[in-house]
Amino acid sequence: MNNIINLSDYREEKEEKHKKTLPPQYIQDFEVGGYYIYLELGVMIHCMLITDSSHSQNNKLMYIMEDQFGNLFSVPIDDPEGMMGWRFLEKEVFIEALHKNLSENPEFEPEPPRVG
Repeated sequence: MNNIINLSDYREEKEEKHKKTLPPQYIQDFEVGGYYIYLELGVMIHCMLITDSSHSQNNKLMYIMEDQFGNLFSVPIDDPEGMMGWRFLEKEVFIEALHKNLSENPEFEPEPPRVG
């Protein structure tokens, strides 16, 4: 019988069990390049960039985002309530959902680029 315990493995296993008992971790702020999910609404988003000023929103700074259906939209940076309910998401999960949605539901085919 081998009574040797690898402490690193033990700590990792214990940490994983502990994480599963914690309540969901909601975000404090969106980050450019970040991926998020709102489970209750079934929406995933990717924060692509921040505008320097929005002409339609009184020159406010805005996050520009895309959802898993390919829709683009903006959210004011100074709206803390807009971040409530969002959780972090793995990039691969978002990309897989996006590809699945776009291949199953192509709403339109863009025109090819015109030259001249």
